[in-house]
Amino acid sequence: MTDKKQQAPHLPNRGNGRALPAVAALACGLLLTAGLCLLIVRYQNAQLRERFESDTARLTALTQTQLLAHFETLLGVKGLFAASDTVDRRQFQRFLAQQDLKKNHPGFQAIQFVRMVPAAQRQPYLDAMRADAGSMPEGAPRFDIKPPGARPVHYVIEFTVPMEGNGAAIGLDLASMPSHLTALELGRDSGLPVATERVKLVQDPSGQAGFVMRVPLYRNGMPTQTVEQRQLALLGFGAIVYRVGDLMKEVIDPQLIPHMRIRIVDTGYVRGSGPPLAVPAPMFDSREAYPEVVPGGAELPGLVTHHPIEIGQRGWRLDFVARDGDRYGHNYLLPASVAVSGVVISLLIAVQLVALDRRRVLAAQLAAALAEQKAIVDNATVGIELVRDRTIRSSNQGAAGMLGYEPAEIIGRSTRAKFPSDEAYRAFGEQVYPTLLTGRSWSGDVEWVRKDGSHTWCRLHGKLVDVARPDGDSIWVSYDIGAQRQADAALQAANADLQRSLAQVARTQREVADLSELSGFLQACPALDDALDCIGEFALRLFPDSSGVVYMMEADRETLSARATWGPAPALPTLTADACWALRRGKAYRMERASASLCCPHLGAGHDAADAPYACFPLAAQANTFGLLSIRHGGPATHAAAELRYQLATAMAEHIGLALANMLLRDTLRQQSVRDPLTGLHNRRHLAEVLPRELARAHRSGAGLAVAIVDVDHFKRFNDRHGHDAGDAVLVAVAQAMLAQVRQGDLVCRYGGEEFVVLLTDIDVTLGESRSEQIRLAISQLAPAHLGQPLGQITASLGLAFYPQHGGTADSLLKSADTALYRAKEDGRNRVCVSAAPAPA
Repeated sequence: MTDKKQQAPHLPNRGNGRALPAVAALACGLLLTAGLCLLIVRYQNAQLRERFESDTARLTALTQTQLLAHFETLLGVKGLFAASDTVDRRQFQRFLAQQDLKKNHPGFQAIQFVRMVPAAQRQPYLDAMRADAGSMPEGAPRFDIKPPGARPVHYVIEFTVPMEGNGAAIGLDLASMPSHLTALELGRDSGLPVATERVKLVQDPSGQAGFVMRVPLYRNGMPTQTVEQRQLALLGFGAIVYRVGDLMKEVIDPQLIPHMRIRIVDTGYVRGSGPPLAVPAPMFDSREAYPEVVPGGAELPGLVTHHPIEIGQRGWRLDFVARDGDRYGHNYLLPASVAVSGVVISLLIAVQLVALDRRRVLAAQLAAALAEQKAIVDNATVGIELVRDRTIRSSNQGAAGMLGYEPAEIIGRSTRAKFPSDEAYRAFGEQVYPTLLTGRSWSGDVEWVRKDGSHTWCRLHGKLVDVARPDGDSIWVSYDIGAQRQADAALQAANADLQRSLAQVARTQREVADLSELSGFLQACPALDDALDCIGEFALRLFPDSSGVVYMMEADRETLSARATWGPAPALPTLTADACWALRRGKAYRMERASASLCCPHLGAGHDAADAPYACFPLAAQANTFGLLSIRHGGPATHAAAELRYQLATAMAEHIGLALANMLLRDTLRQQSVRDPLTGLHNRRHLAEVLPRELARAHRSGAGLAVAIVDVDHFKRFNDRHGHDAGDAVLVAVAQAMLAQVRQGDLVCRYGGEEFVVLLTDIDVTLGESRSEQIRLAISQLAPAHLGQPLGQITASLGLAFYPQHGGTADSLLKSADTALYRAKEDGRNRVCVSAAPAPA
């Protein structure tokens, strides 16, 4: 064996000059790579700029095209008035209806006709407008010029289409508004279309930026070559009213909104046609017009452009700023790939040059190889051993140090000393030697025992030197893999965490989909009970191991009733508002641990939150609590799982609260629309809905039906004597008296003024007359008082009609009852009169 301290042969000095070709090649490759990446980036910038300029030019062209289309409509209006100076509102509306503007040219608020009225013609103009029956059969008796005030000339909005939402503009004098007056005078004198600066539309409560485009209309046959002639010939203006936001929403592709910010500013009149604008006025900002759209990224200062356009002698500037994202963001993958490829290629070239240089000194290296081999074996970090007859014959420092020995200590020992037990040693031999005897090498992981008794894992590679001598020499190479196994274990744990996270993501996606589906079902439910059924169904899908209940607040505001339940746990049918911490505190309340004092009373005294955690959520809208959602979970969970569960329950409560609040609001509005606010009775509108339905039911079943019209006798005289407050008190008392005399299926409505209608269902003539007489008698026995003063006796007359004897339709039956009421009045009042003959169908 060679002494391991033997010096290795001296290698020839290669010098620094031999590395220069490789360094130069690497430097050139890197420079070429950098230049190519720069060209790619510049090309991408040019492409992005071209796309951005194309998009902005298209939007500018669309804006101009939309406005030109609307301007053609104004020219049509001008042609209409050129044909006749006396165009009325009906002709104006019929002309615009033929254009079908909302379909063909959307984006405007209204189209108007503005008439020029000199101050001397103000009163004759008002008289003519108020008496005009050509446009409206009843005329316009309350038509007036607003705001009031004396002005040399008035510019009055006379027609506007559509009227819906724009009626507030009728009669408005634009001469009272400096911004409008400036534009009107400019259009009058120039004879050209003219646009206003940014204005607030009187018919638009939203405060959105608006402007008006107008074209002057001149009287037929009058010259208009000079300014003076145009001023004398002016009839008025045709106008299109815009909300800039509505106009731009018809132009802008919604897909561009996340990728681009669009602003429009008014720079004032062009070519000195009007007074200058001190500061450009903002007209539109896509960030404000589309608050629901999430911007794609930060604004890119390098992608900004401005496009001026002219709108009715005013200049607009369209400012476009790109946002970082899919459409205008840089794609760094290609330059990065080129950079990586260039660096790799440069390195490969440099390596090849180094390899060529290495070949020139290969002979010197081969001469030193034998000397170096021993040094490498002795100083290798892996273990190398020679084993003969299961005894360690030679070992390097790596093999001995791996087990905590010096080479001298381990040489001569049996290989059994490395194994933790005889069974492990025997199993190793049975596994390894069949492979070695075939002449192949064996590789595997082995657990060994160190000198200090601790265990470690090694990866072992072995091979027989001579297969013909099984007990002869074998070479074993080993290296410590303890740290690697720890890393593998950590990787497996991380993979398990990842799998759990992916499962949670999938579960969250399912839950979000279920919440979205629940929201859709709740919006489609026509009634509260249907919505509550949907809540119970979806709650089982969202919380399959839980139980829950939805309580709704009763009219007394103190009691809540269970309206939807799910799961095995029982729920109280009713509870008071102080029986839940969530209702007391006005916000969600959860309990994940045992606490008898802080547990909600409605869950019962024996409830253990540690075994069955729960959460309660008040259902409220506009600070008005109308219900409670309580969820009781099937068992405890980890902190993370409990938080996710609570977040899901919170989201479900928000969906339910919003949907039920909208439904309750809709029911409230429905009740307000069919109830008389004074008496609390149903109104005439409700009667118009119910009576035809009850007639159809009576026709199908063959049952009888009676309609009684009740009129309070001498009510006007009573009102004049005691006042309207006392009259209201009488009407309320009469209503309560009638309600006390009818059955649950009957209907009492206030028909108008002091008249009431009583609808008696499933009734014959005899019982109908008897019930009507009871109503009359109950009214006559009233002793109403107001402010502590008795009001005297109240009587009422009743006209009674029966189906089908006195009419087969709602109108005919009411007419028969009204005729009978008239006869009761003529016969002396305070009586019931039955219709004498059937009314015509």
